[in-house]
Amino acid sequence: MIHENLLPAHRIARRKVHRCMNSWLMALGVLSVLTGGSIIGAHITKALPPVMPAGLTQDIELAQTELQDIELQIEELERTRRAFQQSESSPYWDRLLQIIARKASGHTQLKSIQVATASADDASWTVSIHGSASDRQSSATFVAALESTGLFSSVRRRSAPALGTDDRTEFFLDCSINP
Repeated sequence: MIHENLLPAHRIARRKVHRCMNSWLMALGVLSVLTGGSIIGAHITKALPPVMPAGLTQDIELAQTELQDIELQIEELERTRRAFQQSESSPYWDRLLQIIARKASGHTQLKSIQVATASADDASWTVSIHGSASDRQSSATFVAALESTGLFSSVRRRSAPALGTDDRTEFFLDCSINP
C-alpha cells in the first residue's frame, strides 16, 4: 500500500513552517524559564549573608588593628625621613658663622649677619653681612677671604649708604649658597 498525500504542496510547506516555529518557540520558552530561574536563584543566594566561623571575625578585627598600627609607624618613619632630608640639604650654620667670624678677624668688624632662603625650593640660601672696616682695603681683603673658602657660589658687594663714622667704612655683602 502506497500512501499518497492529497494535500496541496503549499499547505504541506505551511505545516512544516508552523512545526519549525512551534519547536523554536518551545525551545525559547524553556530557555527563558531556565535563565529566569538562574537569575532568581542568584539573587536569593546573594541576599543571604555568609555564615562566618566563630573565631574568624576576631582574627579579622585583630589583623585590622595591627594593620592600622603598621600604617601609623610608616607615617612616622616618613615624617622622620623628610626631616632628615631637610636637615641634610641645609648648611651647618654654626660652622659657617665660625668661618665668617675667623675671616673677619683683624681690621674688619661684623655688625649683623642675616640668613634667608633665596628661592621657593629651600635649596639655595642668601647670607647678608653688614660690617665695618678700618679702610676699603680691609673690606676687599674680607671679600676675597670669603670667596677663597669655596662655601659661597657668589659674594657680591651691595651699594652701601654713606655711613662712614669716624675713620671706619661700612660695607654690605650678599653671599649666595647654592648646592
